[in-house]
Amino acid sequence: MVLESVQLETTSLDKLVREAAQGHLDVVREFVLKYPDMVDGRSGGKTCLQVACHQGHVELVQFLLSAGASLEGADDDGDTALHYSAFGNQPEIMEILLKQNANIDAVNKGRCSALHVAVNKQHVHCVVMLLKFKCDVNIQDSYGDTALHDAIGKDSVEIIDLLCNVPGVDFTLKNKRGFNVLHHAALKGNNFATERLLGRTRQLVDVKKDDGFAALHLACLNGHRAVAETLLAQGQAEVDLRNNRKQTPLLLAVSQVYLSLWCSLSLTAQLFLLLFLTVRIHPLFFSLIAYCAVCFKYVYQVALWVVTLPVLKTLRTWYHLRILSSGCVAVWCGRSVLMFQRDITGSDIRMHFYEMMVSHPRYQAVFISRYCENLKCHFV
Repeated sequence: MVLESVQLETTSLDKLVREAAQGHLDVVREFVLKYPDMVDGRSGGKTCLQVACHQGHVELVQFLLSAGASLEGADDDGDTALHYSAFGNQPEIMEILLKQNANIDAVNKGRCSALHVAVNKQHVHCVVMLLKFKCDVNIQDSYGDTALHDAIGKDSVEIIDLLCNVPGVDFTLKNKRGFNVLHHAALKGNNFATERLLGRTRQLVDVKKDDGFAALHLACLNGHRAVAETLLAQGQAEVDLRNNRKQTPLLLAVSQVYLSLWCSLSLTAQLFLLLFLTVRIHPLFFSLIAYCAVCFKYVYQVALWVVTLPVLKTLRTWYHLRILSSGCVAVWCGRSVLMFQRDITGSDIRMHFYEMMVSHPRYQAVFISRYCENLKCHFV
């Protein structure tokens, strides 16, 4: 009998939450008046109030609140009814909840407030409503990003403008990767945000991350010309500022040109260039190999490494080659280094560009690499 009662209760709650999502006020009212203790009952972790807020059913939300529904009840992800209204782009519902003293700065398990949600979804009217009720714009999520970081990443012009004009916004806050909002704007190539930030807080222009990268370094490394021009003209950034590796913005811009040019080549072209630079074979013989490669390109791409690596190992003393590790070759070309590395299967070849700088009698290699974490770029 107990099991049957539990099953009946679960079925009833599932139906109740579905009815609430569809805005059927009469059905929900009849159930809640009959079972007032189940007003916060859940189906799939969600309450009637949460789904009604998401769908924008104003009268139903008002009834549930009058019946004692919890404003702070959270789902399995920690999202409250206010988060749901932000997800659903329901500023009118937000106003109702906030007038009922909902916690405007409540965060979910990802440390995101309703403002984070509204900004990421680019729901401008929800952002305006939250700012009207004085939400905290400086809350940082689990990545350390503020709402302004997120707005810059989304390139949401209107929201960036709104957040920059909030009196209490802290432009100096850094996320867990060490980026303040100006660094983030330079990284993303967001020139509008750069202009607005410099207008409010120009003193950030030469502030460095822990690795010594300032906003101008990041703009040059990523090829964001407009941002670099804004930083220099409007921000009066120091043009020869050096990072911890003694790199100037100009050096990073030049190195990125070489890297982009190399990456634009096909795999076959990259391998031919490597072979030509290192082995220095006769041009006629090189042309013959090229012709054969076109005829047998699929066999060639697999076989070339098998043939080339032993040759490179043999000639490393003669032609300034260094075999760094198995499947990894570095070629010294004047003051620059090209490093080629196969992945674990041998099917992919990754190239890394090194710029050599003389700050000591020995050369010092500077390694530039790019990583992605949760769709957010990070440079080391």
